Amino acid sequence: AHTDARFSYLGERLVYGGHTIFMAFSQVTRALPNLLTILAWDSCDHTAPVVENDRLRTEFTVTDILPAPADAGGTLLRLHVACFAARGPIVAGTPEAETQVLDWKFWAWSL
Repeated sequence: AHTDARFSYLGERLVYGGHTIFMAFSQVTRALPNLLTILAWDSCDHTAPVVENDRLRTEFTVTDILPAPADAGGTLLRLHVACFAARGPIVAGTPEAETQVLDWKFWAWSL
């Protein structure tokens, strides 16, 4: 299903779930450029499939902020990330229909 659309129930090639997570994290790091690394995952649910040519959009909320240990410096952030996929043709003047494809909660270290 990942390499041959004939094996996918959607008739399109499925995107590996790790790629979806990477794309969401990439979009988060653009908004938070001082983010250093992910420290721990609370949860990660793929709520719907992602297929080739989907357009992904990510929203996130910082749900907790804690000081990092003094010897490490920086701040610990708990993030709740939601990623949405839109597929099909783009019609000018019409909002795209989106489906949530990822619900992810994790802790990160930021300077």
